[in-house]
Amino acid sequence: MIVAGGCSFTDKDYQKFKMWPEVIGDMKNCEVINTAKTGDGNRAIFHKTLDAIQNNLDKVKHVYIMWTAFDRQDFLTQPIDWTTISISQNDWSYTFDKANKLYNRLLDRNFPNLKQIINTNLNYIFSMQSICESLNIKYTFCQAMPFLTGNQIRHFSNDHKTRSIITLSKQIIDHALTDKIKNFYGWPCISEIGGYNINDILDNEFGKKNWWVNIHMHDWHPDEKSNVFIASKLYDFSI
Repeated sequence: MIVAGGCSFTDKDYQKFKMWPEVIGDMKNCEVINTAKTGDGNRAIFHKTLDAIQNNLDKVKHVYIMWTAFDRQDFLTQPIDWTTISISQNDWSYTFDKANKLYNRLLDRNFPNLKQIINTNLNYIFSMQSICESLNIKYTFCQAMPFLTGNQIRHFSNDHKTRSIITLSKQIIDHALTDKIKNFYGWPCISEIGGYNINDILDNEFGKKNWWVNIHMHDWHPDEKSNVFIASKLYDFSI
């Protein structure tokens, strides 16, 4: 059995075709528990994946997680279990101040700063790694999209895109956990410092926009051929 976690890039109910965890399941000829849900942030991904591991301790042989954008903030709620607040926007005028006002109104608290965002997400990744190792379960991680897009980083740095990526890269390089993270395809996931995410490898293999579902409807998610490609890359990486 394999357990998979992630967001819409992994959610088996988001598309009509098989997503990459189910393709890997076919390759391994094993059962797949896919805990991914569209819109989830890394806190929800961590806990949902961990719940599946704990409920199937005698069966799980491999854990696959495709982590999502770092800005997503998850909160445990009823009756839907998890609610996510994100500053991800296609609107370039959407500033950190606007996101902060939304956070203030909903939670009466300020939105986390860039250092807190990075620290929290790397904690989730390293914690899941440590749990899998303690249970002698194989694990393979990857990053669906940039930790923060150029637009999102601007919310924290109030600077232009190039300078923002430098700011983000330095935060990752200087973090205490960066050199401790293992079995992570593409780590440290930022091209400027020698890494890559799933978006990057799909752009390289198929060209920009040629791996999306329903391109004319602006659904920027991997299509069927791309999911097969992702599965093959993660399968080979995990051997």
